[in-house]
Amino acid sequence: METYGDLKKAINTISLKQKGAKIGNVALDAVLGAIPGIGAAKSTFDFVKAAFLKPDTKKSNSWLDKLDIDDEMSSIVDDTVENGFLKMVSKTIDSETDTKPLEQDFNMNAKMVTYLKNNYSGRTVSGIKEQKSVFDKFFERYSYKFPKGYPDFTNKQDILILENILDEIELFEVKTTATEDLHEIFSAMFVAGHKPISKEEFYTADWEKEVNLSKLKNQSDHSKGIRNFIGNGLSEKPEYFKIYQDAQKTASMINTKLGYPAGLISVERVFGGGDSGKKIKADIISYQNIDGLKDKVDISLKYGKGQFNSLSGSEVLSLLYDIPEDTLTGKGSGLLKQIYDKDKKYKDAIDGGVRDYLSFIINNYEKIDTEDSPLTPELKKVLDDFDRNLLTTITWPEWIKLKNPTHRAFRKALASKPLTTLKKEDYLPSKKVAINNTIESFLSKYKEQDKDQDKIKSLLSYILGSDENDSYLYVAEGGNKFTFIPSKKRINSHDYEIEEKVKSDSANYQVDIIVKDKESGLPLFEFDILLRFAGEGGQYTSDLSQKGSNFKIYQDNFNEIFYPN
Repeated sequence: METYGDLKKAINTISLKQKGAKIGNVALDAVLGAIPGIGAAKSTFDFVKAAFLKPDTKKSNSWLDKLDIDDEMSSIVDDTVENGFLKMVSKTIDSETDTKPLEQDFNMNAKMVTYLKNNYSGRTVSGIKEQKSVFDKFFERYSYKFPKGYPDFTNKQDILILENILDEIELFEVKTTATEDLHEIFSAMFVAGHKPISKEEFYTADWEKEVNLSKLKNQSDHSKGIRNFIGNGLSEKPEYFKIYQDAQKTASMINTKLGYPAGLISVERVFGGGDSGKKIKADIISYQNIDGLKDKVDISLKYGKGQFNSLSGSEVLSLLYDIPEDTLTGKGSGLLKQIYDKDKKYKDAIDGGVRDYLSFIINNYEKIDTEDSPLTPELKKVLDDFDRNLLTTITWPEWIKLKNPTHRAFRKALASKPLTTLKKEDYLPSKKVAINNTIESFLSKYKEQDKDQDKIKSLLSYILGSDENDSYLYVAEGGNKFTFIPSKKRINSHDYEIEEKVKSDSANYQVDIIVKDKESGLPLFEFDILLRFAGEGGQYTSDLSQKGSNFKIYQDNFNEIFYPN
C-alpha cells in the first residue's frame, strides 16, 4: 500500500468483503482479525473509526496501523471531539488524489494534537510531551497522596487515587473554552456599548472594528479571543450566536442594575489571571465613577444556568456534617473511593453495583439496533468479546482499570434504545442500593450530631465561591440571576441553620439544602448536592462528582442579612 488510491481501494475491498483479497501484502482476513469492527465498515468514516479505536496491542502489519491512536489519549478525549476529528480525517482521505503517496511518517496522535489546537483554542490532550511541565507541577502538588511520593502505575490503588484526583479537577473531560471565552468577551463588549449585529453578519463580521469601543479596554485581546472561534474559515456553529444573544441580555441587566453607561469609565474581560497573575473571581471588570460606590466592580458570569459543578463532593459533605479529616479528606480525594476503603460492607455493595451494571448491559445489548444508536458495530464487538466470567467476580478498581474501548462500549450501550427504558426497572434500583444507600449508611452517625457553625460558614463560602474580603457581582441565565456574592468576612458575621432533604427517588445521590439565617429564621438561598458519575467512561469508571444544578437566592432576605445598608 503506497498511495491514497491504494488506501481507497483497501477501504472498498473491506466494505465488499472480497474473498482472497489482500491489503498490500497482507491477507484481508488478517486485517479483519486485527482491527475489531472494521468488517462492518460501510464508509471511509466507519473504516477510519474502527482503525482509530483498535487496541494498541493489535497489529495488522500494514499502513492501516498508522490510523490507530494511543489508547490512553483516546480515553481522555470527549466523544464529540473525537468524532469531529475522525470526520476531518475521513474527508481528507476522500479528497486526496489517488496518486499521492501515503506519508510514511503519518502520525495520528500528532494530527489529533493539531486538530485540538486549531479548533479548541490551543487546548490539547494532557499527557503529551509539550505538557510535561504542567504535569510536573501537578505531581509536586499531589505527591503526598501516594506512598512513594508519585503514582506507581503497576499498583492499582495508586492508579485509582490518581484517577480520583483527575476526576475531582475534571481533567478527564476535555472541554473547549469557546463558551466561557465568547460569553465573557461579548458581555464586556455589550457593557461597553457594542451595537448588536444580525446572525447573517455575525460569522463574517470585522471583529477588530466591532471591538473599537471607547469604553472597552484591551481591545485587541477581545478581537483575538473571538477570532479563535469565529471567522478565518472556521465552522459557523449556531451555538456561538446563541452565546452572543445571551451576552447581550446579560450586559443589558448589568447596565440596568448598575446604572450604566452613566458613571462607567471602562470595562474589560479578564484574560488569564488578571494583573496579579493569579486566578480571580471576576470574568469581567467594570471601572466606574459613582458617588458612594467602589471604583471597580468584579463580575462573575455564567452562561445559561448558574451551576456550581466544580465543587468536591468530599469537601461539601465533610463540611456539612463535620466529618473529621482523618475519616473523610476533602478536596482532591474521591468520596466513593474513601467510603469503599472504610468497611467491607461498603466494598461489597459497590462491587455488587458494578457487577449489576455490567450484567444489565451484557444481558440486553443484543436488543440494540446498531444502525440507529450510539453503540457502533465495532463497540458491539467489544461487548461480544467481553469475558463473561467477570460478571460475578470483578471489583470496582478492576473495572476502572479496564479503560477504553471497554468503558466506551458499555457507556454507549446504556445510552441506546431500548436500554434507556429498560434501565429504569432493571438497573437504576441496583445503583441506588450500591451508591445512595451506601453513602447514607456512611453518613448516618455524622448526621446525628449538631452542625458546627465554623464548618457551615466554610461550606457556604465554598458553595458561593466567596472572596476573602470583597463581594463580587454574580450574573447568570442572561441576567435573570443577578446578585452580589458576600465576602467570607460578611458570611462569618452570621450564624446559620441548615434544612436538608435527601431525594430518595433520585437515580443519583441528591440532597436539597436550604440555608437560613439563624437569628431571624429567614431563608437565604437553596442549593443541591448532586453526586453522579461524570467521567468520560460512564458508570463506575471514576469517582462521584458534584454536579448540583439548583441555586436559588431569596433576594430580599439575602440583601437584608448581608447588605443591610
